[in-house]
Amino acid sequence: MKNILKYGLMSCLAIAFVFSGCKEDDSNAKYSVTLSANNAEWGAVAGAGEYDEGTEITIMATANSGYHFQNWSDGDATNPRTLTVSKNLALIAVFAEGADSSQGGGQGTQQGGNTPQPAANGDILPKKVTKIVMTHSAEEIVETYLFDTQGRIISDSETYKGKVEEENTFIYTDNTIAWSEDGKQKYVFNIENGRIVSDVLDDGGTGKYIYPATYTYTSDGYLASILQTSKQSEDFFTESMFSVTDGNLTGYEYHHVESWGSGDDKHTNDRKYNCTIVFGDKPNNLNVDVTLFILDYLDPFSDYYGKRNKNLPTSMSVIRTYTTDGEETDKKTSVEQYTYTYDGDYLTKVTVAYSSKEYTYEIFY
Repeated sequence: MKNILKYGLMSCLAIAFVFSGCKEDDSNAKYSVTLSANNAEWGAVAGAGEYDEGTEITIMATANSGYHFQNWSDGDATNPRTLTVSKNLALIAVFAEGADSSQGGGQGTQQGGNTPQPAANGDILPKKVTKIVMTHSAEEIVETYLFDTQGRIISDSETYKGKVEEENTFIYTDNTIAWSEDGKQKYVFNIENGRIVSDVLDDGGTGKYIYPATYTYTSDGYLASILQTSKQSEDFFTESMFSVTDGNLTGYEYHHVESWGSGDDKHTNDRKYNCTIVFGDKPNNLNVDVTLFILDYLDPFSDYYGKRNKNLPTSMSVIRTYTTDGEETDKKTSVEQYTYTYDGDYLTKVTVAYSSKEYTYEIFY
């Protein structure tokens, strides 16, 4: 993800993003899964890519407003649908006009409805978020995030000037999340008691480019820290420390140190970030924790990082400092402002103003 804090926050936590140069295991045959819609204006599909033989993947069809999903071109109506890759496969999602209440807003008969039920605690029980679309018109960037009926992200894709630049898929089990980046790299997040406790790159057994991370939580269930180290070198670590006030993540400190060379030619790069988040009184009523999703630095697994924020943010400020060999080389401050649009009780749009730029997130149910 490289939208709101393109040069900052996603690199801050570096949750397995540093492995772009890793080697693949070429011992398995690879097959292509190609997905399309019978009408691109009626709905979208997710899960396409190139996968190793035997890989279990999830594909999903998401209908746009006013349409519904009927079935896949092979006659199977399961949605989302789990497949084991054994050959090249091409499927078409068949959408039809008109909402179909029996299919829960177009998500398929296997997963139940999309109609909110009364909440026992008196709070608004959110509808199911099916899709979030981020647009940045000035840079012609569009990012699309699709969710399953449990509110979990199952894919994200990015286009630049109409060309697909990146597509990621996510597969869930009871105790892991497998994140496949462009069908080439797979990161495994380990879950205990519903929370991520560690992650590591599955590099096909080569043992290279391994930067495992561990996660800790406060006694009342909020994310406290993420520590990432290198399996090969003591000259690398990344640590993030989080602070919570009144049920909201109000700030974090990030520290990354990396050294290279030896002797008189040894150099050390030291990066530090301090972030402060201000929250208003707008409640966070969504299944998906849009607070963390929009902030981007815990995307895409916010539901697996302990308790959610109670409210939605109004602004965020970041001070970023770089030093090399003890000398300050760069210091920047940035501020973001958040504006929210509702349809009744449900959030439908988030606008983020950042350094004379503007990003808009549209939320679909």
